[in-house]
Amino acid sequence: ALVDALCDARHAEAAAAADKLAASSPAKLELSRPDEMKMQLDVLRDAQVICCQMLSAGGEVLRRVSPFRAILVDEVAQATEPAVIVPIVSRGCGQLVLCGDHCQLPPSC
Repeated sequence: ALVDALCDARHAEAAAAADKLAASSPAKLELSRPDEMKMQLDVLRDAQVICCQMLSAGGEVLRRVSPFRAILVDEVAQATEPAVIVPIVSRGCGQLVLCGDHCQLPPSC
């Protein structure tokens, strides 16, 4: 619930900024790939919490963000070992928290 609230707040903030920009000049909404990457990095570097899929944690954009202090993997019973290794190895986290109930969701093969 807290993560959803944080994501909703960040989305509302970004939508308001996009609306303001569109009102001033619709042509400014067309970003080049480098500008889009810079904008994403600026948002991610300011974020207290980043929610993503495990494989996204090793992706191009997040590799440019400083290492995560902690990683929380939810529904870990559904995750395969290689998928869980990606954020651990690529992000250099200081703390790893694995959450999941094997009785609620069965392990995936």
